Amino acid sequence: MNKSIYRLRQINDNTINEITTPYLWFSKPSGFKDTQDSNIQAFFNNCDILKRAIEEILTKDEIAKLYLYLKHIAICCFTDYLPTKNQRMHFPNGGKSICIEYDKNLLKNFFLNSKYALPDCFKSVGYFSDPTFFEKDGEYHIITRKNKDYTLSESVKSLLLNERSFDKFIWTLLTRIDKKFKNQKELRIVLAGRNIVDTDENIKGYKVSIPSETIKKIHIYESTDLNFIERLKSDIDIANKLTFINSQPKIL
Repeated sequence: MNKSIYRLRQINDNTINEITTPYLWFSKPSGFKDTQDSNIQAFFNNCDILKRAIEEILTKDEIAKLYLYLKHIAICCFTDYLPTKNQRMHFPNGGKSICIEYDKNLLKNFFLNSKYALPDCFKSVGYFSDPTFFEKDGEYHIITRKNKDYTLSESVKSLLLNERSFDKFIWTLLTRIDKKFKNQKELRIVLAGRNIVDTDENIKGYKVSIPSETIKKIHIYESTDLNFIERLKSDIDIANKLTFINSQPKIL
């Protein structure tokens, strides 16, 4: 099993803060550029069985509670491999980025034993030709998992009304992506419900402070801006974690 997990980050002040503070940035799905990535409303619009189930099965109070829950979900995205210079192009804005390597087990233990209490926090992403659509299996059942050997059909009512099933269902919705992104080999941590402290609808996401030892290495690419590298090197703890992919900049 891979003991590390990776996160490509932009060359900017926010990334400097993420490393020096340190913290993980969790984005709200409403801020995602891809309208089919984690867009809850798209699931309800593109899969009529979900829309009908909500309207016919849930009470008005239950619907209000559902939408309030969905407003404050937050996601942090990782990949399970260290991208090369060329592989960065598979990621949004990957061409101008560095890569932070985290200790996967330390992060898992942090999210399990902290106030977040998330068991198995890393959720693997599935890639689909139509990620916001679920096949029907009867009037009120949908197929949430399917491959050549196995098909899982689940009751929409059960998914919406059972707390544990509901959490699992939300994770399913938020980890279905268009297959054109399959080379990202993505994993996600999803925060929702009681794990969201700030419920301000206007904020774009949440900072979650993490132990500094969870950061193993900071990978710099040969195209990385030299001034940015100097800023990283100015912090002794960060400088000791810097490693270079491909050739090193001449300044070093």
